[in-house]
Amino acid sequence: MPVTIGTMHIPQCQPVSFLSTDQLQLKGLLFGNAEAVSAYIVIHGLTGSAFSQHETVVPLANERTQVLTFSNRGHDKIAYFKRTDPNSEKGYVSEKIGEAHEVFTECIHDIQGAITFLEERGVQAIHLVGHSTGCHKAMYYLSQKPSKSVKGAVLLCPLSDYAYFRYSLDEAIMSNAITIAQKMVGAGKPHELLPLDIWPGLEDAQRFLSLATPDSEEEIFTYAQPDKEPETLQKVTVSLNIILAEQDEARDRPITEIGEWFKTVLPEEQIKVSIIPGATHNLIGKGEEVREGIKLYIP
Repeated sequence: MPVTIGTMHIPQCQPVSFLSTDQLQLKGLLFGNAEAVSAYIVIHGLTGSAFSQHETVVPLANERTQVLTFSNRGHDKIAYFKRTDPNSEKGYVSEKIGEAHEVFTECIHDIQGAITFLEERGVQAIHLVGHSTGCHKAMYYLSQKPSKSVKGAVLLCPLSDYAYFRYSLDEAIMSNAITIAQKMVGAGKPHELLPLDIWPGLEDAQRFLSLATPDSEEEIFTYAQPDKEPETLQKVTVSLNIILAEQDEARDRPITEIGEWFKTVLPEEQIKVSIIPGATHNLIGKGEEVREGIKLYIP
């Protein structure tokens, strides 16, 4: 039954679980009418979870549209996952992943798993909704082998981690951490955490390099590199609704400039770019404005 918490209307909700395409057991929440044939899939950002961005996205669910939130392999800092394994006595093996250990390119397994889960329930039209790093994951997935069911994507606060690190952190600290991380990867220790006196962010070597270096697969929004074409982004052909936060803490320049960058690298007919006044990166208190921005572009 629908309920109201504070001022937020919560549609019908049920807990769900499904497999990624590489057999990780993923858990989430499905909101709205279970018979609806359209849906949003929410892809959370760094250390987020199935409970992230509820204020923003859950009220989008109704009789016509479902909303799926789920914890992908990058949820929390370090998290244990069960990977289905019929050869194991328990039927699964445990793996330590979470944001600190995830391999960015493996996000395609989680997203495809979520899409397949909804398709098997009869959903025919899907829009991906990424927040922060979830935007990178959505674009990477759509640049590879997207599902025909995905009709478009909403990008909430799609900013470059590389640009943020370069702008906000001491250059010598970053350079030293990158050198050590590269040596660790070269020594066959990609999933060993960087020493805390080198990098206090609790990332393993390969994850740190993915976030902090300009040529990683994760550096999809390349506005901090004027001479670099955003090739991954430009492979995406579905419609994109890009929603930026005016006061985003992760911006390295005025947010209007980032909005203009998107307009210069993508076809005008493919995108809509809007800025939420006064909003910060997590869009706290701006749910209604974000939803209106989504609904104006996606029926």
